[in-house]
Amino acid sequence: MARFGYQGHIGRVGGGGNMRSLAASQGGARAQYSGTTSFIRHATSNTFDLATGKAHAIPLVCFNTSDKRGTVSANPLGSSKNQSPYACFGSRVDNISINLTIQQTDTSKVNEVYSSIISTSFTEAALNDTFMEDYFNDMITMDTTTTTNSNSAVAGATDSSTIKYESNAWSNGSPQSMTYQKWMLTPQLKHSMPIMRKYSLYSGRVATAKTIAKIPPKNRRAQMGSGYWLVIMHDSPDDSTADIKIHLDTFFKEIPATEQISVS
Repeated sequence: MARFGYQGHIGRVGGGGNMRSLAASQGGARAQYSGTTSFIRHATSNTFDLATGKAHAIPLVCFNTSDKRGTVSANPLGSSKNQSPYACFGSRVDNISINLTIQQTDTSKVNEVYSSIISTSFTEAALNDTFMEDYFNDMITMDTTTTTNSNSAVAGATDSSTIKYESNAWSNGSPQSMTYQKWMLTPQLKHSMPIMRKYSLYSGRVATAKTIAKIPPKNRRAQMGSGYWLVIMHDSPDDSTADIKIHLDTFFKEIPATEQISVS
């Protein structure tokens, strides 16, 4: 079992605890919080093969406008369900459940796989094409039709709420060339992906990671440029090594800032 990201801590409340302190830590039970809160459940599932020397950035929670959020279905319990990783402007996401499995397709050789995280905020959304390549290896891409400067991902956009990310790794792009050596020798990549966890697969060994991760503070409120990605990189020592198979399931609750839930 490979450890991935943040592991939440579950505390124990004993019978002799200070009840006043416990009540204070949980917050007051004032009437203004007694109503129901609408939220949108997001459950995604993605499976793909990844060749050695390639990397994917899979969106976990990214800002996007309502036209690309996918189908939302009604839930009789007062919530809705969405099958995309995109949150609408102003929505809040606190935690995300991640279930990752990495398998060999050829058990006769060794596969070396790495994982990392990319987290961006609105201050990093206006990088031009050169910086997007240097810092993110072109694995994440701005998606907007209101640009006037071909050298900038967002220049000329008049409405920041329409500027959103799309990912080369979800369903609308191709893997990008990347190796561990390139990451080690490129300060910009090490800045945007400061940690690379390594998984060695051999003799049919399966790497798994299951955790509930806290969303970084700068990504908890969806806004222009907010993006949180899981990066998977396959860099085996033998170039002829067969592809690996990646399966990722995620789940998170989006709390809209206003009544944004429209169901079909």
